[in-house]
Amino acid sequence: MSNITIGIFVGLSLLISLTNKQKVFRVNYFIATAAIYFVLLASLFYSSNSEYALKKLGTLTPLLLLPLSFAVVPSVVIEYLRNHLKDFLKVYVGSIIILVLISLYMMLSNYDLDIILQGKRSFLHQLGLWNNIDSLYLSYHLSIATLVTGYLFFISKKSWKALGGSLVFIFLFSVLLYFSFKASIMRFY
Repeated sequence: MSNITIGIFVGLSLLISLTNKQKVFRVNYFIATAAIYFVLLASLFYSSNSEYALKKLGTLTPLLLLPLSFAVVPSVVIEYLRNHLKDFLKVYVGSIIILVLISLYMMLSNYDLDIILQGKRSFLHQLGLWNNIDSLYLSYHLSIATLVTGYLFFISKKSWKALGGSLVFIFLFSVLLYFSFKASIMRFY
């Protein structure tokens, strides 16, 4: 699924670049952001297992394609995205809330509340969440959504938005605490 998403993103970026009058290619940006892939590519010369190394480079192709996509997008589009960053962040947080609510519903329909509240490690490892998402990935998205919600809370200028942001933050943080043994980003709090 992520390969399809990356392919769509790369295709849209190239389409936007080709249809726009302003042709750009930010060489410095591309080299700086894709440098890790070039370092990995250079490590091919030192690898004794070239088959595994080529397979690994194939898996890490998004490290090259995503910077390329951003390097060819015109400045007008980037400025538009910057101006609507808060809206995109709100959509991300909203989608994570929906994912959490669906996952919580599935947990409650498949397990007793006692088992869920005990939250033993073995239970969390075999937890069947929506679309078989692993609790590790759910905790990553929860961590990022919690940080984004905190950011949106601090930049909100209206008190009702700040109140809503704080309630969302408390909800996401509470669910994140439940998965906290797997959430590596929890260490930053």
